[in-house]
Amino acid sequence: MRWKDTIVQLFTRPSRKTLILYYHRVVPTVENDPLLLKVSCETFKQQLALLKDNYAVISLENLLDQMKI
Repeated sequence: MRWKDTIVQLFTRPSRKTLILYYHRVVPTVENDPLLLKVSCETFKQQLALLKDNYAVISLENLLDQMKI
């Protein structure tokens, strides 16, 4: 799937230490989305599982706390 390749590319760039993902809309079904701003609930779950299994996923609050050190 295309989004899996994109995630791997984003997280394997040597210059990236932290990457913040932002989702515009998570919806039950993706219909009529010419700007490609929506992701289905099922795809979202799959993406989160892939991230959790392969990367250190932390909250924004946790990241900000770590940056204060």
